[in-house]
Amino acid sequence: MYFSSFADAEKYLPPQEDDVIEKLYTLIEQLNTVDKTIMLLYLDKCSHKEIAEIMGFSLTNVGTKISRIIKKLKEINAKTEHDEY
Repeated sequence: MYFSSFADAEKYLPPQEDDVIEKLYTLIEQLNTVDKTIMLLYLDKCSHKEIAEIMGFSLTNVGTKISRIIKKLKEINAKTEHDEY
């Protein structure tokens, strides 16, 4: 396979850790305030119990919200990637 430029070849390289983190925070910025806060606490390694106490939700609700937020982030990412091509 030949590439006409480095930019063309770069598309086929695995993403670097910094790029992945930047992409994740870009996706998180698209969430509503509550979901964004929950995800940032989750990424800061707060336990479900800690998040529940901070946000005023039940422990079960936090687990459910995190699962749904992750699903939403995957959907946003898939749409973003689809729109890029």
